[in-house]
Amino acid sequence: MCEILERLRNDADEPPAGGDDVLATLVQTILSQSTTNLNSERAFESLVTTFEGDWQAVAEAEEADVRAAIRCGGLARQKAPRIQAILQGTRERYGAYSLESLREETAAEAVAILSGFPGVGPKTAAFVAMWALGADVFPMDTHIFRILTRVGLLDASLSDKRAHAAMEALVPEGTRFVAHMALVRHGREICHARAPNCEGCVIRSLCDFAQER
Repeated sequence: MCEILERLRNDADEPPAGGDDVLATLVQTILSQSTTNLNSERAFESLVTTFEGDWQAVAEAEEADVRAAIRCGGLARQKAPRIQAILQGTRERYGAYSLESLREETAAEAVAILSGFPGVGPKTAAFVAMWALGADVFPMDTHIFRILTRVGLLDASLSDKRAHAAMEALVPEGTRFVAHMALVRHGREICHARAPNCEGCVIRSLCDFAQER
């Protein structure tokens, strides 16, 4: 694994400061599910503009109005009720529309709390903890899972939970943000799902899939 990361590493990828608003990051991550970065950014901007950045207004709005605000991001019928449920659950748990108190928790506790919200799986919880809290955790990703099953480091039959646990063990502490970003970039640019560019891959000599091709 260390050899793979060394070949993929880009020194421009530095760990985030962990200062982004936690609740906003969670909402943005929900909006990013099963769509492009551009579409999710447009959806988040539309949501914030429509409700003037007021999470209470989003939580108490008619679901149809939230759907309309985020429609450009795709899957609005699924994402709107999830976002409203997360906002309502946050208010019930913490008495405010804020998740900043998660900064006082350990990384494992923060991930567990985030995973308790509807529609928040291991990947989303770990990403929010990594990005907004600066936690040293490793978010799994479809690109990452594809790469590492092709390389031969992960079993394709692993569940999300088991895959996350496996990656936590494989990636050294202190390098998980850089590893996540490098692998996601490689999956987007080189190791595509349907037509991977094995000839242009810097880790092809380490990859079972590339060698078989």
